[in-house]
Amino acid sequence: MTTKLILCIELFKLDVYQSFLLGVCFFKWFID
Repeated sequence: MTTKLILCIELFKLDVYQSFLLGVCFFKWFID
């Protein structure tokens, strides 16, 4: 169960990071 929780947290961090990168790319495209 602890392993699943850690995996969920890692996936969540990855998802947040990817969303952040997507937001940065969109923002740069919007500025240019």
